[in-house]
Amino acid sequence: MDDLAKTPQSRKPRRQGLRRWLLIAPLALAVVLAGALTVAFLDANWRFARHGPPAPVRIYSVAYPLREGVPLTPADLVERLGRLGYRRVDSHPAIPGEYARRFRGWEVALNRFDGPHGPVPERMVRVRIGADGIHAVQDLATGQEVTDASLEPEPLGLLSGGAHEERSP
Repeated sequence: MDDLAKTPQSRKPRRQGLRRWLLIAPLALAVVLAGALTVAFLDANWRFARHGPPAPVRIYSVAYPLREGVPLTPADLVERLGRLGYRRVDSHPAIPGEYARRFRGWEVALNRFDGPHGPVPERMVRVRIGADGIHAVQDLATGQEVTDASLEPEPLGLLSGGAHEERSP
């Protein structure tokens, strides 16, 4: 009979331990989660804070082909060369970026540029323009007709994040 009297008292400390554990466990879990979130926030903030503003993105047109059959007038050629920074000279062009109007056509010292398939070397060409466009393009060094000459792409715009954007129509 003494054993039966002790049973309810022995259960009482177990219930109190279980209740205490049920109250402390969620609190401990909340503290651990808050710590993990704080560490993740600090790590992400540190990673992104050390990066500077994004590099500007330059947008270019496609390279302008110089070959027979391309519709082009002398005025269009001069305008395009001017936008690309070419200089008109009175004699034969000597360095890349120069052009001259000659009796047999336009002599252009093409600039070197990086194309989609690799670098395009500088070269000297003669462009003959008629009423309906380009009639012929010759390499001035060899005198051979060429079909792969082109003017470098024109810059269309500069995007530098949210500020100082430049665009040309």
